Amino acid sequence: MATAEFVGARIEVVRSACPSLVGIVGVCVVERRGVVYIACEESGRVRGVGKGVCVFRVEVGGGAEEEEEGGEGGERGRRVFEVHGRRFLVRAGERGGKKFKGRGMLEL
Repeated sequence: MATAEFVGARIEVVRSACPSLVGIVGVCVVERRGVVYIACEESGRVRGVGKGVCVFRVEVGGGAEEEEEGGEGGERGRRVFEVHGRRFLVRAGERGGKKFKGRGMLEL
């Protein structure tokens, strides 16, 4: 997940220092250095969420290709990860060449 592209993935804000951001669910439409823009499923509008203060649950895979192959609703190829936004305060294009260092868990 360290070098993954989040655009197009389903994202949910699990924990945040700002309580109003918790529970935002949708599809990532733009990813910048410090902000992820999420198209909300409930309201239909795009919301900017700061990476530095949130923990995200990211679902990848389970697209149309897996559904055609006989997966139960795309469940077969889907993976779910929890990502600390503070670790990803880098542009998506630069993240591929960055070396990530192991650190302890961060508290919000």
